[in-house]
Amino acid sequence: MPAPNLPQKGLNILCIDGGGVRGLSALIILDEIMTRMRHSSEHGISANPYEYFDVIAGTGTGAIQACMLGRLRMSTKSAIECYASLANNVFSQKNWLGRTFFKISKLRESLRKIIQHETGDPDEPMMERLSDENRCKTMVFAIPSEASLASIPVIFGSYPGIINAGPDCTIWQTLCATIAHPDLSGPFEIGDPPLQWSFVEAGFGCNNPLHHVLTEVARLYPGRHISSVLSIGTGKADTIQFLGPTGLLRHFLPTKAVAATKKIAMDAERVGQEAEVKFSRTDGIYFRFNVDQMQSVEIDQWERLNQVAECARSYMMLAEVSQRIDKAIQAIQARRLAIPTVGIDGQLQITKTEWPAAIYYRDPTPDYTGREAEISKVEMCICGSDYERKICVIHGAGGTGKTQLGLKLLRSNSQ
Repeated sequence: MPAPNLPQKGLNILCIDGGGVRGLSALIILDEIMTRMRHSSEHGISANPYEYFDVIAGTGTGAIQACMLGRLRMSTKSAIECYASLANNVFSQKNWLGRTFFKISKLRESLRKIIQHETGDPDEPMMERLSDENRCKTMVFAIPSEASLASIPVIFGSYPGIINAGPDCTIWQTLCATIAHPDLSGPFEIGDPPLQWSFVEAGFGCNNPLHHVLTEVARLYPGRHISSVLSIGTGKADTIQFLGPTGLLRHFLPTKAVAATKKIAMDAERVGQEAEVKFSRTDGIYFRFNVDQMQSVEIDQWERLNQVAECARSYMMLAEVSQRIDKAIQAIQARRLAIPTVGIDGQLQITKTEWPAAIYYRDPTPDYTGREAEISKVEMCICGSDYERKICVIHGAGGTGKTQLGLKLLRSNSQ
């Protein structure tokens, strides 16, 4: 809990889409943001995402990045190096059809090495060992393999008290679950039968998990305000290619798989457009960056990381994009109380109307006099201490002046 008497600052939220090889573009953009933030500070101090964002979230390859930046507290440059290493050591294998595949066992060992280097324990749990309300929270998503595409994803978080949470497990197990692909690697299983969990990446249903992130933020931070929401995509649907003009892949990849992958990208853009509408009346809060210059890079061409990086840098050189980056930095650094978390998840709120209290009464008769002793007793009864309930009963036979006494009392104490 924040210290008493200290004003709370606005929350900063970072959400990263999944996107295969294109996911590197998200890290390149984020590295540019951190570099500009470091240069804008008076002393040129370090700028790492976990120091500026209260929540870092992602799905698919975006989940790997979110854990690197949030749970492992890595710098953007270190995350880029590790991401490139995973691409070379794990995701660059191809079968005789030219189709990418990867082994979960190889992914596990590569992740464990990274985690051991950062924490000293290759089996470091996903949940933080020490609870700290002010520490950056990490949340990533996966979907039970037997569930439908419309299912609500399971949350793996670095903090306790999650609703619809995944099993308690290590960081590497979490990341294997969030990136498991039904065709490229098969589902990833956690636990032992009959209580075993089986997961595939949440890209099949929420490749852009922003809606689920905001829902969790509203639950985690009731009564707080948001300063910025930074959403980073991994390529627009109309620029994504899945089949090369030549080669065997275009002959053997099922049409349904192509359509499903296209739908994933379009779904991410749909969520992004819905967020644009949600924040349209609140300028300077929601920022989405999504490179649209990667037409020739297929989603599984991990050997083309350099081209992805070049496309991301070219995208950021556009005047409009560069200006939006500067505005995003201002919102992140300002931590202003821009919008409340109440309703940020889209839930309707019932507004309570407080009607002003009023007492309506008529004046006593003009010739009413006397009864000072009775009026004084009633005043002592109802106008005494503010810490106890008052009850006063005026009783008597009809026509003895009870009503006139009450009206006189109200007139005398109308203030």
